[in-house]
Amino acid sequence: WRQRCPVQTWKDYRIRMEIREGQLTVWIDGIRVVSVMEADPLPYGRAGTGSFGARILVKRVKYELR
Repeated sequence: WRQRCPVQTWKDYRIRMEIREGQLTVWIDGIRVVSVMEADPLPYGRAGTGSFGARILVKRVKYELR
């Protein structure tokens, strides 16, 4: 799936991802930008980041497993 997200270059963002029972929800700076059901979710305790046709820089990552 692809969804446009209005982000600016050279700006820091706080991104939160939550996966519950195959439902992936993403917030950027506290605003929910996408919520989808993942057909083939990653195993518990694993996460990945990426982009479609854009360069990204991930400065810090914090995982909170529940």
